[in-house]
Amino acid sequence: MSKHKLTLIDQCLPDYFRGHRNPVMQIPVWKDMTKTDLVEAIASDYSMLWDYLTYEGWPDLKDGELRKMADAFILVDEPFADCDMPTLDECEDTTDDVCIFIVCDEVE
Repeated sequence: MSKHKLTLIDQCLPDYFRGHRNPVMQIPVWKDMTKTDLVEAIASDYSMLWDYLTYEGWPDLKDGELRKMADAFILVDEPFADCDMPTLDECEDTTDDVCIFIVCDEVE
């Protein structure tokens, strides 16, 4: 059985993302987002996009596997605290959410 990891491709507004050759998951993020919030967002988006992602090449991951991968992917408790981006309250007032774009890579 092969192992996988999540890889950050870009962090930007969706209009500026140039795409990637592999299927990409787009996760809205904000300045005061915690590691727990981000793991939940990744798990939630994966479950909503499961049909598309697995059809396009992502592995069929169980919820626990994905959460472990997401936890290993995020190294600090407040990953965006030092970034110049809006807080969650400020994000609710706009449609311009900063997003991270991640892919699932196979580890050799």
